[in-house]
Amino acid sequence: MSEAPLRMRVENQDLVARAHLLENEGRLEEALEVLAAVPEGPRSSADACYRMAHIYLQQGKLEQAESWLRQTLNLRFEDARAHTNLGVVLDLRGHHQDAIRAFRRAIQLAPDEPAAYLNLGAIYGELGRHEDAVRCLERCLELAPSYDAIFNLALVRLRQGELAPAESLLERALHESGDHPLAHYYLGLCRSRRGLLREAAEAFEAALACNEDLVRARYHMGKVHRRLGRAHDAVRELKKVAHALPDDAQVMRELGFAYDALSMKSESLQCFRRARMLDAADS
Repeated sequence: MSEAPLRMRVENQDLVARAHLLENEGRLEEALEVLAAVPEGPRSSADACYRMAHIYLQQGKLEQAESWLRQTLNLRFEDARAHTNLGVVLDLRGHHQDAIRAFRRAIQLAPDEPAAYLNLGAIYGELGRHEDAVRCLERCLELAPSYDAIFNLALVRLRQGELAPAESLLERALHESGDHPLAHYYLGLCRSRRGLLREAAEAFEAALACNEDLVRARYHMGKVHRRLGRAHDAVRELKKVAHALPDDAQVMRELGFAYDALSMKSESLQCFRRARMLDAADS
């Protein structure tokens, strides 16, 4: 190799490394400026293209991220990491089948890397392909046990109606991560559906302690309170939910039931009328 191409390659590597450091510090615009200085332009370097894509993905600029990832793969098609990130971008853009193909390609290239299995399993779960989802997520757990893999597997089991396994997985996820509002929330749903109302209330309380704006947790907390005969507590929680979701007929109906349990007939009828109006508007 002649001296000039070698010097250019070293300079590219130095600029990409510097941009990566800036990116890790959250200085994304500065990182882009450094990458723009790559000799012959960033599109001439697979590493520079990948970093450009990663920065745009962090900024939520999905079209630009996809373009840079495709250029990365034009230069270095056997890059499993680029295929995985392309799958993430395509999934976020709603192109689920294309995302599946990207994740599968990443797995072909790097069968022992967990990230593609995790993302592929999550997509399969959302699409209702439960057994495919379980297979991918269990493989991910074999390679690298993590909160995300355990949590996504729990969601699949919950969608399958397998409440006890889902509950066990969510408890394991919380053990892995400490407090996490969504894990507490779905744990509450599992327990509520199993009729474990006091335990469900504890889980919803924990979810709200982590994130008091988790409206669906507050809604289910209100329902559990009513089923436990705690009508005052149910009204308190459901009024907050109704304030946040004034056009949700289901919420208004549940609040009506809570008022009815307190023999507050006027308030109850008002809620039921509001629920019927919202139902009619949606029909």
